[in-house]
Amino acid sequence: MNTTIETTSGRTWHLVRLSRERCPNWNEAGAWLTEHVGLPGQRWYTHFNQRHIDFWFGDTRDQLLFTLAWGNDEHQSSKNVA
Repeated sequence: MNTTIETTSGRTWHLVRLSRERCPNWNEAGAWLTEHVGLPGQRWYTHFNQRHIDFWFGDTRDQLLFTLAWGNDEHQSSKNVA
């Protein structure tokens, strides 16, 4: 699992993954992030499925702030993917 991706425009995005076990109410994490970082689009965006939600950040400082507040299950989740 890549924790960083680069778009065709050259922008780099950094991953934080939250599992349902860590954060059963993803709306709380999204509301917290909007309050502290701003609306999704320029600085962050999300993608989710039934097991986890991925938060992608354009700035490692935003990624670190969110990880300190909510944790990061990226390495755990990648081991469980078949």
